[in-house]
Amino acid sequence: MLFLSSFKCKIFIIITITLILSSCLTIETDLKLNSDGSGIFKILYSLDKTLNDISNFGNEDDIIPLNLSRGYIEDIIGESTDLVLSKYTSSEDDLFYKVNVTFEFKTIDDLNKLLPNENSFSLTQDGDESILSQGISSGDSGDINEESLNILRDIYGDHYFRFLVNVPRDIISVSNGTKTEDRVAVYQESFVDIIASSENKAWSIRW
Repeated sequence: MLFLSSFKCKIFIIITITLILSSCLTIETDLKLNSDGSGIFKILYSLDKTLNDISNFGNEDDIIPLNLSRGYIEDIIGESTDLVLSKYTSSEDDLFYKVNVTFEFKTIDDLNKLLPNENSFSLTQDGDESILSQGISSGDSGDINEESLNILRDIYGDHYFRFLVNVPRDIISVSNGTKTEDRVAVYQESFVDIIASSENKAWSIRW
């Protein structure tokens, strides 16, 4: 989707770059959409402390890698009343730092302020049915030979990006995802497939 080449001042891009650099990171996001287009967007991830120490270059005061502090997120949102940071928690155990971020939004366009254009959400109507879709950017890593691909599998084999979506009515169909409950669908892909892919993808949910 997640896998762009530059550091833009957007949370989503920072998280994706961290994802590429880390062999000890799993990202889970959760989108709950209401019938009026408003909703809640959650990001939960855990980061290996060793990687965090490397990314901070010994700065022990900064426990959030790549400046994902609460203050930084609030600076991105600014004075917006349509996209609100409703929860921010960080914790740690012996191995991992964990960060849990929750946003409340009034429209999908408000939520898209967090995302690069190529990964933005689209919410459209087809008669009485609603369709939520999202583009997934390729890794843009060029041709990867089998040896390099095997190395990627060794590093990222157990790690994945998982996106849970809750919609306000029973789901009619899901494209490139899995319906797990009447109103819940999951999009999940391994980091290897995302990084190694040379083609953009998309998923959608109709209800």
